[in-house]
Amino acid sequence: MALLKKSLNKNQAISLKIPAEASFISLVRLVVAAHLRENSVFEEELEDLKLVLSEFLAKAIEAHLTEIFSLEISFEKDLATILIQNLEEFKPDALFNSRYLNFEAIISLIDDFDLILGEKQRIEVKITKRFNFQ
Repeated sequence: MALLKKSLNKNQAISLKIPAEASFISLVRLVVAAHLRENSVFEEELEDLKLVLSEFLAKAIEAHLTEIFSLEISFEKDLATILIQNLEEFKPDALFNSRYLNFEAIISLIDDFDLILGEKQRIEVKITKRFNFQ
């Protein structure tokens, strides 16, 4: 019988590969939330990050930017970093063209949003958010 234990290393990075399907967005939200709750972050700040991730992944799926998302989730000190890899080239402001939740509104909820040219001309998105502790 195996017992599950909490990680002794709260800064342990997590890697995920998921199909680019809307049904998997909730899995990403759940993993991010569980990982960051280990570090006692404020729930409101966590909700902001989950909203940004959900919106970005949903729009990327809708725009057919990839078939499989590769995500790296890490937390050091007070900074969460999420790297989303394996994307086709895109323009962030065009991806978020909703009048209700545009690109400026999305990035106002996080600290940084970077586009990085990765291997084989694929785009990586780096989302960072600084957290306060409870």
